[in-house]
Amino acid sequence: MTVEGNKLSAARTLTPLWVVSLFVSLTETVLGIGVIQTTGSIQIALTVFVMVFPLLIAGAFFAILWHKPYVFYSPSEYAHQDVRQYVEAMQSRSRIDSKLFPEIEHVVRSQLSSSTVITELTEAISRKAGDRIEGQIAKILSSVADRTVESIQDENFLTVDSRKLVGEDGSMWRIPYSRYVTTSELLDNIWFLLDEYGIPPYQYGVVWALRDKTTGRILKDMGRTWASRHGESFDKRPLSEVGIIPGMYLEAIPLK
Repeated sequence: MTVEGNKLSAARTLTPLWVVSLFVSLTETVLGIGVIQTTGSIQIALTVFVMVFPLLIAGAFFAILWHKPYVFYSPSEYAHQDVRQYVEAMQSRSRIDSKLFPEIEHVVRSQLSSSTVITELTEAISRKAGDRIEGQIAKILSSVADRTVESIQDENFLTVDSRKLVGEDGSMWRIPYSRYVTTSELLDNIWFLLDEYGIPPYQYGVVWALRDKTTGRILKDMGRTWASRHGESFDKRPLSEVGIIPGMYLEAIPLK
């Protein structure tokens, strides 16, 4: 088969989106003819249905798109991606993201209502510092905000710095720790962030790796290279098992 033939064959592949669009188009066409050919109450009922039906389909479409976007793609559209891993990552991400805000809220509330803050404010007010009290309270709250941000970072986030790998144009990201159930999920997400810099896929531990900035330890033995040596499709180990803990500052570095 020629290249053009292959392109035409690929273009004719029916995807779930094509099926939905064909179904809606056919239904609306048939009902439109029915509206023209009928009269009275039946015509009114069909007209209302023709108007409401696309809205129902649109609502269902966006609901599925929000909760299960992967069902709109045929297997061929995933190309060389691991479909099972992609679907599991999408499912776990929406499930775990819901836990992030309560965790941050808990940290903020515990910091602002801590006995230390209350004591500092009480002492500042009891000293009757006059006009200086406003500045003292602002200073105390600024200090509390700094401690709160530091606590949130230490308890809930990882810092990933790409500049050692891609140069000064690289970025530094704050990544929610609890979002990732497995090590491969974290590495896949970091690679998606690095993709714009031309970093090739499936090359962790070969072309690049993560390094703990504090200790200098290179976290090389993980990801797909580790999984392939152990007969696994991806690295299913939790982050804590490979030595990644909340609050770590990780640098993406080249290995070649």
